[in-house]
Amino acid sequence: MKILVVKRDKVGDLLLTTPMLAHLAASRPDAEIHLLASDYNAWVVAGNPDLDRLWVYRAARGGVAARLRATLERLVQDARLRRERYDWAIVANGAESPRAIARGLAAKARRTVAYCAEPARYPRLSDALPVDPERHEMDSLLAMLAPLGVEPPRETRYPRYELPRASSEFAAAWLGERRLKPRRYLRRRWLCLMQTAILAPS
Repeated sequence: MKILVVKRDKVGDLLLTTPMLAHLAASRPDAEIHLLASDYNAWVVAGNPDLDRLWVYRAARGGVAARLRATLERLVQDARLRRERYDWAIVANGAESPRAIARGLAAKARRTVAYCAEPARYPRLSDALPVDPERHEMDSLLAMLAPLGVEPPRETRYPRYELPRASSEFAAAWLGERRLKPRRYLRRRWLCLMQTAILAPS
């Protein structure tokens, strides 16, 4: 089984998608899982062990020339995604997102899952799910796996982010240069701020 997860949202939204990715990978170890993300949030899942491949697209920003270049790159990337012949495309949004749905449908997977209020607007959408505004985004994303035959996890899954090794080493060196101990910086900073507030003249 080959699955493409489409995530166009911001950094926090992609972080909330990681429990779904982890549960999908654990429930379907035979599946090959790809994720499509933008160039401003893809770093959140770079190196994520639950992914077999990370596709990154340039978000349209800047002037006309930059937007045109991003559009052309997207068309080329869509053609490459179609050549992957995905069994499933999951538009990983907790609510309806026309642009994300369009991106998911562009991959031309055998089946595409997405939340939408009016399925008639998307005749090529094979698995339209009703939007539940009362449900937390993480639960909504996990519920998107139901068409694949994947039940929700019995235990709560939490978002996952692992700091890259190079970034971790940089942080340790930065703290060391300032004679600050890891995990104690915030405590010391808080004490300094409190002392300043107490001693400051009223």
